Amino acid sequence: MPGINEKILEALGVATKHAHANSFKIVYLATLAFTGIGLIASFWIVDVDAFLTNYVNKTIHKPAIMKNAQEDV
Repeated sequence: MPGINEKILEALGVATKHAHANSFKIVYLATLAFTGIGLIASFWIVDVDAFLTNYVNKTIHKPAIMKNAQEDV
């Protein structure tokens, strides 16, 4: 570009570093806020182990295992 020199390039490099640092700061603070909310909410989580069983209330799809095995032979 016409008129660009070393001082302008150096200022551009410094400004880019500051812009990146500030953007990472904003992301860090937002992450910190969500982590704090999640940590506080985790104290009121109920244990759901009683509901984790292998029982299936209703069969949605019956696989035709024997039918496919006879067709393959």
